[in-house]
Amino acid sequence: MILLPAVKAIPDLRSDSEQRSFEFFRHVTGPRLSSDYDSGFWITTVLKFSHTTPAVRHAVLAVSALYEVLIYESTDHNGQLVKKKIFAFQQYNRAIALLREQLNSRDDQEPLTHLLLCVLFVCLEFIQRKNIEALTHLQQGRQLLHTTIQSKRLQKSQSNLISQHIVPTYMRSGLTLYLFGIGTPPVPESLNLHLEIPEVFQSVDQARNMFYSILDDSLRWRFLWKTSQNRDPRVPTDFAYKTTHYNSKKLTPQKIKEFEVKQEVLLSRLSQWNTAFSLFKASNACPCTPTASFLLLQILYHTSIIWTSTAMSEAEQIFDEYLEHFSAIIPLCAAYLKARKDGYEILEERFSKEYICFNLTDPQPNKTKIDDKESQERIAFSFETGIVPVLFLTAAKCRHPHIRRAAVSLLSQHGHCQENLWKAKVFANIAAYMIHVETEARESFQQELEQEQLPLPSPTVPCCSAPQNGLYDIPFEATQIFQPPFNESARSLGSDTAKPTIVQNPFLASVQYTRPGLHNLAHRLDFKNPKISTPSQEDSSYSESESAESLLRPFTPEISNFNLLRENSTNGCSMAFTPESRRSIQSSRDWKSLPVNDFSDTHFGIPEHLRISDAIIGHHEERGISVTFFRKPGPFCREWEIWNEFIQTD
Repeated sequence: MILLPAVKAIPDLRSDSEQRSFEFFRHVTGPRLSSDYDSGFWITTVLKFSHTTPAVRHAVLAVSALYEVLIYESTDHNGQLVKKKIFAFQQYNRAIALLREQLNSRDDQEPLTHLLLCVLFVCLEFIQRKNIEALTHLQQGRQLLHTTIQSKRLQKSQSNLISQHIVPTYMRSGLTLYLFGIGTPPVPESLNLHLEIPEVFQSVDQARNMFYSILDDSLRWRFLWKTSQNRDPRVPTDFAYKTTHYNSKKLTPQKIKEFEVKQEVLLSRLSQWNTAFSLFKASNACPCTPTASFLLLQILYHTSIIWTSTAMSEAEQIFDEYLEHFSAIIPLCAAYLKARKDGYEILEERFSKEYICFNLTDPQPNKTKIDDKESQERIAFSFETGIVPVLFLTAAKCRHPHIRRAAVSLLSQHGHCQENLWKAKVFANIAAYMIHVETEARESFQQELEQEQLPLPSPTVPCCSAPQNGLYDIPFEATQIFQPPFNESARSLGSDTAKPTIVQNPFLASVQYTRPGLHNLAHRLDFKNPKISTPSQEDSSYSESESAESLLRPFTPEISNFNLLRENSTNGCSMAFTPESRRSIQSSRDWKSLPVNDFSDTHFGIPEHLRISDAIIGHHEERGISVTFFRKPGPFCREWEIWNEFIQTD
């Protein structure tokens, strides 16, 4: 246990603004950044070094100020938020300046301080939604771990502190890197204290650190396998910000066998972890009421089984074999969100009693609570990756209609939540669009089979009803209705010979074709007149006491139409696609010839070629986000179907 001196004992907190921001970090920012997961790092380790290291202290003040801006960003209190931002950037610049001075000195704390500052800088970029900078800092931090162990000035006490408090943070941050398609070096074994799995865990912390050690190894193995495949570099391997690395050489049978052996080892370690965790849950050491971190471990265990087991298969239908794990994720996520909400309420009650908050419009201190509804919803940012990517994976890859819609419902109900780069509302909208496309595809596929008088596939469960009056029935399991922000006529699966409607758009005439990437997709989009129908009060009611099992009951909201224009990069026009037309967006270079798939097996009524297999998530703009979607070649077709959509998120 580390005892911290009182705030007034810190000599360099000389202004009221600095003292206020430091107090705000202690009571609000630090606990919430951890998302009830590793508060010891933020409110113990970080605060300890902020007392002794000026660079860390200024970085902490910057994080605190920007976090407060995030809370109140929906309302500008007489321009005071601008002053807050200026203060935050001043502190950020001071931290960088002190770091540069430290790089030129022989400070004994140098390796540890650099690792800690890197985490704080990542957090600052997360809050500002600067994705590239945040991911770059994360990569640099992981690489810095390797440099650290080679430092001759690294003392044993520092090495222990790094292993116990800083390495786990970098391991968990690796989840964000891998999920966005960015590789990173493994954590050095000398700093990884969680290699051997005990028969039974003694605490949640021990189980958590051990699990993330396995997860980091698993995700790195998955990334190496995906990027080693001989495939077209324009087709991503996962839902990522950028396309995968291109590998022109095929793997040898021996190398493939090595990957298969590693997969078996990883699944075995996950099984061992689950056994030790189950025994811990049955012991007296287990907390009576599961905490958010306790539930999150169970959620990520099921997710890791799916990620690891499906990595070496190119078939989308392989995900249908893991329905048991997908179905376990939904109630666990519902319980996790409830536990986190309860934790926030306790934090707010303690904060309102212990902390004197300065009113933004009054320089004099006043007893103030930040318990208004809008502010409460804004306090939703966490540094840690939680359940948003898990629910997105479930909605995108699980084709059970009720389970995937329950995942979207949970995301949309908690749309104000942001877990580093993962914004719940954004990924709820993307997932809802994918469900709509695949549902529409299934209905068209069945109609084609009926017209050809072929035997219909037998889906495992009933899916959506046919469209009526131009509106689609999507059975969201919902305590709050979610309206997908896309045009139901924008994606069509009718005749290939029908001509699309051409709409002149002078604003797109000068737009040039760019390669898909982090900021530039193959085609820029023009979003025109989005209209979202507002759900009724009765439909949007929410009951906290509603059981997790109710998340699997079907529900049918109304979805309004949207107008979506697509750019024709040749003549500067945009094409508004109608339900009777479909066109694959093709590159100037021919796609590689691929074998025709077997379309006789249609799990959940959706054959392989009608499932969205991959996507490139573009840069988030003010009104929404551009996403490039990929589907495999269909019958008697050897070209991938690729298209862009601009999905409204705000």
